[in-house]
Order: sequence, then structure tokens, then C-alpha cells
Amino acid sequence: MFSKLIGALLVLVTIGCIVNPVLAKPTKMVTVPDRKNLSPRDLIDMKEISKYLENMSKEEIEEKYMEAVRKAKEQYEKAVKEQDELVRTIVKSERKLADNEINTVSVRSGYYHSDPTADGGTADHGGWGIGYSDAYINGNEIHVFSRAWIAGSYWATGRVWDEFTYNAPSHLCKVTINYHLRGVTAAIAANTDIKVYLRIYDHTLGYEVKKVPVFSYEVSGTWANYFDEDKTASTKVYLINGHKYTVELIVKVSSDAEGRAIGYSDFCDWQFNGQWRFVKWNYDVVEWV
Repeated sequence: MFSKLIGALLVLVTIGCIVNPVLAKPTKMVTVPDRKNLSPRDLIDMKEISKYLENMSKEEIEEKYMEAVRKAKEQYEKAVKEQDELVRTIVKSERKLADNEINTVSVRSGYYHSDPTADGGTADHGGWGIGYSDAYINGNEIHVFSRAWIAGSYWATGRVWDEFTYNAPSHLCKVTINYHLRGVTAAIAANTDIKVYLRIYDHTLGYEVKKVPVFSYEVSGTWANYFDEDKTASTKVYLINGHKYTVELIVKVSSDAEGRAIGYSDFCDWQFNGQWRFVKWNYDVVEWV
């Protein structure tokens, strides 16, 4: 067998199953994308994993893994605070935004706001030990990637947002976000996940109105799953007349691996069919309840 195995973490599309790199035989049936949906980083070099294992003792791997988890967590928590502050700074700068929003206020229908274009975005990534991560924003698209193996912990996070001033009487509102999710989470004897959050921030008073998890998928052990679908999530908040708000779509991926293990979440790369993996903002809606 070739040293580079094609698939959503060693998934052989031709037989639709995960191949265990230790036993070198199919171990579990999974739902996998067609070969055309694969990405270059779905190519896993098993020789590289074997090289690390040959030069590290079990005790050394465990020690490095625990350090990696601790360091990666510290990095991520710091990055979230910095991103929160960056959003506040950008919104405070009073930029001139593209006039593509829909805003209506009437006695009959109440209030309705929607924006198909993200007004801003920010991304960051990091980790510790053996692995790799990546993150960037491209217009409405959030691209995040994390991979860890042997003794590593890696993460990536990004967010895009709609910025608007609520110009109706103070009222309870429903905030809805619609986004497209395309990518893969996969692991062999490892942990990897993707989490999506909806956040509403009041920039007039300077506080987080609400932050809710709207989607989560975790692989723990040996499994793989491919996503390519639109998703919608809503929450209710009380909005105040004249206040400036951001509706934020936040995505985080993370991967942890110890020993003969590898895991990754890829919502970042291009696929062989020409499409990109990402979490893409489609639109938001703010309306009276």
C-alpha cells in the first residue's frame, strides 16, 4: 500500500471504510465523500508518524501530550479575548459599510433587518506539540483547519459579523443566522471537533448580550464524517433603540492526539472538484418576536 493514503483521514473511497494504520485492514464503515470531494491535505503520510514513534518513548509522548493540551488551551483562551477586543475596535472605528442591508420598520410588521454580506471578520490559530493549524477569512467565508498526531493539540477559530444600529422601539427580537458548512472531521484513536456559535454584542453599552452554541460535532476514537449543507439557528434577545449591535458567526475546530493516533478537522482547503471547504455566512435576520 502507498505510504500516502487517500481519504477523509485514511478513508478509502473505493471500499468506503476507515483503514487502521496499525492493522492495515478495514475497521469501520463510515459515510465518506466521493473521491472528487477530497482535498490535498486528506493525504496522510504514515511514514512521518512512524518516524516520530521510533524516536519517542511512551512516557515522553504522554508528557509532551499533556503539555500540548495545556499550552493550546491557554493560547485559545487568549485568542478569543483578542478577537472580542478586535471586533469592538473595528466597529468603534465607524467604517463606511456597503449598503446591502435590508432594514424595515412599520407599525404593522414591526422590525425586520437582514444582511447577506458579512461586514467584517477575523481569524487566528495555534497549538502545541506535533501538528498543524490554519485559519483565515475570505469575505463571507471562515476557513479553519486543525490536525494533531502522536503528541499534539491544535486549534483554529474564526468569525464574521453583521454590524447594524437597531432603529426601532426597544423590543424582544429573534436573531437568526443561516450558514453553509462544508468540510470533514476525522480521527483514528484521537479527538477532533467543530463548534459553531451565534453571538450578539451591544457596542453601545459594551457587553455581550448572548453567546449560544448552535452546532457541534465531535469525533472521539476512530470515525470520519463529511459535511456539505446549509444550517440555520436562532435565539431571542432584547434589543434597545438606537444601540449598535453585531451578530457574529463564530467557528472553532480543535484536534488532540496521543500515541499512535491522528485527528483533524478541515473546513479550510480546496477540494479536487474545485470547491472550497469553509463555514460561509449566508445571511442573518433580526425581527420582532
